[in-house]
Amino acid sequence: MNGKEEILKDWIPKKDTQQEEFLNKYPEYDGRGIKIAIIDSPIDFSMPGLQRTTTGLPKIIDFFEFSNFLSEDGKIDISMIREIDGDNVITGLSGKKLKIPLTWKNPSGKWHIGCKAYSELFFRKFAETKNKENGIEKLEIEELNKNVDLVDCIVWNDGKKWQACLTTSNENLQNAKVLTNFCDEHEFGFIKSYCITIREDKSFIYVFRQNGNNHGTIVATVAAAYFPNGSYSNGLAPGSQIISMDAKHVFAIEKALLKCIEMEVDIVNLSIGLKYTPSIDLSIHR
Repeated sequence: MNGKEEILKDWIPKKDTQQEEFLNKYPEYDGRGIKIAIIDSPIDFSMPGLQRTTTGLPKIIDFFEFSNFLSEDGKIDISMIREIDGDNVITGLSGKKLKIPLTWKNPSGKWHIGCKAYSELFFRKFAETKNKENGIEKLEIEELNKNVDLVDCIVWNDGKKWQACLTTSNENLQNAKVLTNFCDEHEFGFIKSYCITIREDKSFIYVFRQNGNNHGTIVATVAAAYFPNGSYSNGLAPGSQIISMDAKHVFAIEKALLKCIEMEVDIVNLSIGLKYTPSIDLSIHR
């Protein structure tokens, strides 16, 4: 048993819970067909074990950040539309000249562009404080680093689907990562690990990223991780799929629970210490 397996042994006591014996007897009863919502800190979708299920399906179905209605840090305005010049160059909102690869097909010729500070997207420190005047929780945001590059965002339709590229470079974008909505293709990029959702009216793009709190990732790993070459490291239901729901306060949790109903989630894991409200009780008992 290696070091990682020794640690996981303490997290998931498989022998004590008879999980190994059960799966050996019923190998297909591994959670396949089950959707688990993790209402917690955002899950790190780049982690090994959280890529595929035992049947080859994407492990993480979708991401939602219900806490973000109190902040703008993950949202990029892409309402500005520009066209490329004769050299296939477009000027980003950062002022950088961006060379568009010829392989990026855009029949309309319209490029939606946006811009955000790198620190605002990827290095924000979240602190929850209670507003004593009105009894609700609010999110206070502290920037960790203001002196960083701007991230340019380019969004376009290739004739079949909407695509997006986030870049801090002013060079040729030939090797830049191109993404579409995570729920469609389950891909992510690595400025820091992130995935995206493009709003239907194409006015905003939402950038989802792990915020440094690993609790949601640990919970997802214990519940459903699947390592093709290491069954001992697997979670309790390696065949199940995960939905990551970032919710840090009462209103966000209410929204998350309603989304669980909409998506017909089978199991909800809520690992947040909050006082229940009547509306949360109503959502749970629906």
